[in-house]
Amino acid sequence: MLVVKGLEVTYGGVAEGLRGVDLTVEDGQLVTVLGSNGAGKTTLLRAISNVLNAFNGVVTGGSIDWDGLNLVRTRADRIVGRGLIQAPEGRGIFGRLTVEENLRVGGFLRSRADQKTQQDHVLELFPDLSGRLREHAGLLSGGQQQMLAIGRALMANPKVLLLDEPSLGLAPKIVDDVADVVRRINQEGTTVVLVEQNASMALSMADYAYVLENGRVSLHGPGPELRDSDEVRRLYLGQGAEEALDAAAVAGQGLGDGTKEQA
Repeated sequence: MLVVKGLEVTYGGVAEGLRGVDLTVEDGQLVTVLGSNGAGKTTLLRAISNVLNAFNGVVTGGSIDWDGLNLVRTRADRIVGRGLIQAPEGRGIFGRLTVEENLRVGGFLRSRADQKTQQDHVLELFPDLSGRLREHAGLLSGGQQQMLAIGRALMANPKVLLLDEPSLGLAPKIVDDVADVVRRINQEGTTVVLVEQNASMALSMADYAYVLENGRVSLHGPGPELRDSDEVRRLYLGQGAEEALDAAAVAGQGLGDGTKEQA
């Protein structure tokens, strides 16, 4: 179980990234974290992976515990070695390396036999990569690069997979394909923490969901419950906007009629 309690993060000793965040992820769950740009989603994942120092950030309060391991005080490489793996926002692939070399980087802590087994599994999940193993990763399409980024993370055979905005910049069809793979990864037993702005995609598969605003948790609950929440539908699913516009139009029309009569 992954438990975050009262987490506070500061950047540069000044800017607050997180302000008392609580979050719990049960083993085998798919938990999604929603929020707009700057809400603190990526900061949360960086804190869990203990890579904040690379971004001039530091945990200033609270705790992060994963199966008895204090992640705030554990080096990032040890966290990876224990099976908690992050696929970062922006994919972060090595464009000058081949697809196969990128995958090997992800599995560098595993034995040769494990690497082979995991690579076969990755290519089963992402068959588009099979014929491109010797191509430079920088020549792949955006969707293929995202597949490679997730595949590289899977090469470490993660127990917990942190995914940061995997749908960002992808066409709707590719988003659906990525979502299907994320579901399958979770169904095969990997715990998934999915950070997303695409609320429709994320809530369609989430066991539990959190909404971050200005570094704080503003809403949380089972995925289906949040999907049916009026506030979430208005803010993240674009539903209710037409009704609001219609109401505004009617109000404006009435105001206009009244003004005309007075004239």
